[in-house]
Amino acid sequence: MRSRLSVVAARSASLRRGFVTQ
Repeated sequence: MRSRLSVVAARSASLRRGFVTQ
């Protein structure tokens, strides 16, 4: 379960970084 949360958090950060870069 923690692994999934970590993956979701990493994806959220990636998406946020992508939006900020745009």
